[in-house]
Amino acid sequence: MTTLFSVQRVSGQMPDGWDWSTKVASNKVEFASSIATDPSHNAVYTAGQVERGFSSILGGLWTSLFGSSTGSDGYLVKQDLSGNVQWQVVLGAAGSDAITGVCTDALGNVYVTGYFSGNNASFTGVTGSGQTMSSSGGEDILVACYNGSGALLWKISTGGSGNDRASSICYANGQLFVGGF
Repeated sequence: MTTLFSVQRVSGQMPDGWDWSTKVASNKVEFASSIATDPSHNAVYTAGQVERGFSSILGGLWTSLFGSSTGSDGYLVKQDLSGNVQWQVVLGAAGSDAITGVCTDALGNVYVTGYFSGNNASFTGVTGSGQTMSSSGGEDILVACYNGSGALLWKISTGGSGNDRASSICYANGQLFVGGF
């Protein structure tokens, strides 16, 4: 089970409890790997990975996005501070794919990193249209940028013939920093 949390703001004291939480439960593998807020602190972005064949996520919103083949897909979901889903996007290819890091900039753009494998990895925006790319060998590192409304602005990848994975991303002073192996 994966639980996404939004903790109330704390000013020098312990919070009384959770504002809200959302859970995803199934007999498949699913996890949230990174969380960030938008620059105005009015939304929460959660990134992670779900096993294909997963019948639903967050109330069935993604039922039609996941196929029945093997492997896993990465996801990014935007929720308001009450936990309501605003939009969601998916990264998917024939192999194992995950979004492992998320951050935002002062303009409200959302940056994600992770890895993908296989040919024709699909990067979708909220409109359902997207772009594809293929890995250089095993798993390759990806970095993508979405605007605050969920439209895919750009994506890049890098990797050699072996497995390459990114695990974290940070935006500072107009630059992106990505960590991984």
